Amino acid sequence: MGEQVRAVSAGGHHALAVVGDDGRLYEWGGGTVKTPQPVADSSGTPVRGVRAVASGGDCNLALKDSGEVYLWNTGQPFPANFLPELKGQTVVSL
Repeated sequence: MGEQVRAVSAGGHHALAVVGDDGRLYEWGGGTVKTPQPVADSSGTPVRGVRAVASGGDCNLALKDSGEVYLWNTGQPFPANFLPELKGQTVVSL
């Protein structure tokens, strides 16, 4: 990638990385993706503004610069909505 990796997390069969000053999110593994690929939302727009990530078996969490936390399954588009259970809460790390 040639840029600074800000955060990384490994799940059951996949991994996530936050890259660059703008917090771009990459994912790879899961049996089909061998090299890091940008994570995109349902419109195909690459996700930016991520500051921390966490991974589990097949699920992922991302903390955005806005303080919102997103949950999605590996290989699926990044969700349009953040976790409503955390609305109004201050999340500083995952």
